[in-house]
Amino acid sequence: MRAALALLPLLAGCATLPRDDLYFGHDDNPYWHLSIDGRRITMSIGHPGREQSTPVENFVFPRATAVRSGNRSVRTSTSLAGDTILIDAEFALPSSCSRDGPDAVRVVVNGREFRGCGGRQILVTAH
Repeated sequence: MRAALALLPLLAGCATLPRDDLYFGHDDNPYWHLSIDGRRITMSIGHPGREQSTPVENFVFPRATAVRSGNRSVRTSTSLAGDTILIDAEFALPSSCSRDGPDAVRVVVNGREFRGCGGRQILVTAH
């Protein structure tokens, strides 16, 4: 039933679907990308496909519930391999992040800090 309901916007033509369970964060210097979906948190450090002196690092963490306070959201998780992640997002800040996502995002992986932009992912379907 849930799958059928998810298809309704597709049948109606063009649709933009905000998803509460999809979130991203990223920056280019150094390059990193954070993705949170309904099941897991993934973090990649280093740019795939670019020549670099260090390999791309990929981390996968179990999904963690965010603790919200005002315009902030914080979540932490530990992977099966023992890696740790802390994600601290400040929502809808008037900053340079607006073109890349409205939120200022700080991610700490195994003690290494990364700062960038982020926001909820929006799924856009073609008509």
